[in-house]
Amino acid sequence: MAKLKNVHNIVLKLLQENEELRSDDFMLLSAVYGLQVAVDQLPFSTICQHHVDLGLPSFETVRRTRQKVQSQHPELVDEKMKSIRAAEQDEFHDYSKKSAEKLEMPKKYKLSEIIRQNKVAIHTPTEAKANALLEALDELGYEWRSGKILTSYNYYETYMENTCYVTDTNNIEFCALTFYKGERYQIIEFDDIDLND
Repeated sequence: MAKLKNVHNIVLKLLQENEELRSDDFMLLSAVYGLQVAVDQLPFSTICQHHVDLGLPSFETVRRTRQKVQSQHPELVDEKMKSIRAAEQDEFHDYSKKSAEKLEMPKKYKLSEIIRQNKVAIHTPTEAKANALLEALDELGYEWRSGKILTSYNYYETYMENTCYVTDTNNIEFCALTFYKGERYQIIEFDDIDLND
């Protein structure tokens, strides 16, 4: 905390003394570092690789401190840069939202491969996931050992978030996650399964 307070005081003083530093985080970083080491005599790569050894705050610490100081002292904000930063923030927000939508991790397992393996239990931590699994298995011709169709009842309330399902020939069984772990079954999480393979 004392280290952050020290960075805060340094950044505040520099922003008060030099308007140019209010709009350029790299210049601010250089000024902060320049108070502690001879930054003009060290290669940039050395500063980057050894800033912790040199006792220098990270770039992000200086940037966040500048942001906090400017929120506490609006008179130290460069208005032109404020609008540029706001636009960049909006642009990054849109980029990260679109990237998150496009970035979908591939499933690790195909349902058709899992059902052919012995001693594999599929963990369904929510009832919705249990229903989705049972619907997919129903479409593949599986049924409860009793002969009932899978979608008639999911038995989820018995073990709730610990519910696991196991395939055997064309039948399905269910039990608790702890049981299958104790029996040394391979546990596969529902989210790691591609139901549409």
